[in-house]
This record gives sequence, structure tokens and C-alpha cells, in this order.
Amino acid sequence: MNVNFEKLLKKGIADFRIMEQKQEILLNPKNKVDKSLINLDIHLANLIDDSKRCSLKIVKNIDKDDYKKKLNYEFLKCLNAYFLLANLKNWNDVIISGNEYLVKVKQLNADQEISKTYLILKKTLYNAFFNHSKDDFNRSWKVFLKLCFVDLNLTLD
Repeated sequence: MNVNFEKLLKKGIADFRIMEQKQEILLNPKNKVDKSLINLDIHLANLIDDSKRCSLKIVKNIDKDDYKKKLNYEFLKCLNAYFLLANLKNWNDVIISGNEYLVKVKQLNADQEISKTYLILKKTLYNAFFNHSKDDFNRSWKVFLKLCFVDLNLTLD
């Protein structure tokens, strides 16, 4: 799979700027980063919830088409939220480096139990935010890529 994260990043940020200019979103310059993290956090939670892989309830009779559609929708929302946060923190290079990492990560086996993966993703994301750590953001991005492209078998098609 060949993904051009630089191209996707530029498009995502351009779309965000257009929404900002049209005043479809309201962001105070003082809390843009905070709100972008919260937005990403919400979409990550929705992605995991829609995956049904961390549910306490037994899930029966899933419509496979609807399932994939919901997962892909939240996956794209998460991607755009990662792009925005990276851009606001001037960490675009981390996103772009995902191209090389994706080649490696696709070689890995999928984890059947993704609860810990999700928690690690959240921990590194929060560490990145609270400690202003680009390294933690990079770890979070890589865990996200593995979770989505390998564990959940999502694509950008």
C-alpha cells in the first residue's frame, strides 16, 4: 500500500483553513491545540467503539457493509484530526514520515486484542500534548497507523 501522507496532510489542512474562513468552525487562537486534541480524542473513541473490539457486550448480527462504512468514516476523521494537531504543533514531518513506517508496519501481524494498543495510543497522545513531546506524538502516530492499517485492516480506498 502506497499512501502519500504529505499530500493528504496538505489537503486536510487546506480543507480546515477553508472551513475556518467560512466561519464554519470557531476556534480561539489560545485554545486551538486543546480543541484539536479533544476532537482527535473523540474520533479515536468513536473509531474504537465502532470497531466493537473493545466492547464489554457480546456483539451479534453486525451488518458488515455498515460496519466497514462506519469504521472508514471515523478513520478518515481521525486522520484529519491528527493532521490538524500536527500542523498546529509544527510536527508535520512526523505525519509525512508515516509513509516509510507504513511499509514496515504492514509486515506485522494483527493483534486480536486491541484494548492495550488503544490505551497506549491515548497515553502517548496525552504525553505529547502535556509534555510538548514530539517523540510521543510520533509514537502515537505510529501506534495509530498500526491499529488502523493492520489491526483493523482499514484502507484509504
